[in-house]
Amino acid sequence: MTRIGTALLLLAIVAWPSRARGETMYVTNYGPFPTGSVVTVDGTSGALSTFASSGVQSPGAIAIDVAGNVYCANNASGAVTKLTPEGASTVFASAFSGPSGLAFDRDGNLFVSNYYSSSIDKVTPGGTKTTFATGLGGPYMPAFDGAGDLYVPSWSTGSIIRVTPAGVTSTYTSGLSNPYAVAFDAGGTLFVAEYGANRVSKVAAGGGSFTTFATGFNGPSGMAFDARGDLFVADLLTNTLQKVTPDGNRSTFATGFNQPVGVAFSRLAPVPEVDPRSSGVAGAVLAIALALVERRFLTRTRA
Repeated sequence: MTRIGTALLLLAIVAWPSRARGETMYVTNYGPFPTGSVVTVDGTSGALSTFASSGVQSPGAIAIDVAGNVYCANNASGAVTKLTPEGASTVFASAFSGPSGLAFDRDGNLFVSNYYSSSIDKVTPGGTKTTFATGLGGPYMPAFDGAGDLYVPSWSTGSIIRVTPAGVTSTYTSGLSNPYAVAFDAGGTLFVAEYGANRVSKVAAGGGSFTTFATGFNGPSGMAFDARGDLFVADLLTNTLQKVTPDGNRSTFATGFNQPVGVAFSRLAPVPEVDPRSSGVAGAVLAIALALVERRFLTRTRA
């Protein structure tokens, strides 16, 4: 391949949309209690497929490790279940007090919110559990920032609490209405699902103030950003998954859930799902690169 062909091919790979490179969306169904399920959602059609229905007990929060294993906080059993990419289940850790949120740090430790004890536990990859932070006022679904600080939505205090890696807590923002989940976009901006106000709010840099980002929900719970910057929100009371674009436009993306709560993405297996030569700028660049490769191959063959 020529140097130009190599450069074009690399450019196309970088520019190719991430969901087409293997981004999978997982959503937990809390109902029917006390069983529930975990489903995958097709990124184009919104169609649902059952991923796991055994080994879970009304799962709520969900998180995915770097190997693609799915972890669910089971409300009916007080345990966290680990599901392999094939769907096989084992109990990863147990004896939590209303597990309501999950988040991995960059070292692979899993942090679990305990709603009833207002605390967060840290579980090592080997399954050892210790108390990480207390006094959190009904914590739900937290998220880590790039610096390693954990941001915890406190349901009963209407605030977001920041917890340093050393476990030191401080109020990041307050005045929220039953915050259920938080998520960071690619630029590091913090978003909050306010269950009590049926909206998603955007928190100003550095904390303190916040503004309304999207409205019209009915029980917004878990949420997660995809690689394109769209926000997906589980709308618990309508049994739907809502999609919010970066400019705040909301639309129903998928239906047919049974009390959806947790949302998470796994970004493994960078394999295109469609012919890239028919897909936008990246496809055009890749098509040129492939043509150069073909031409080079034919020239050598004829020689």
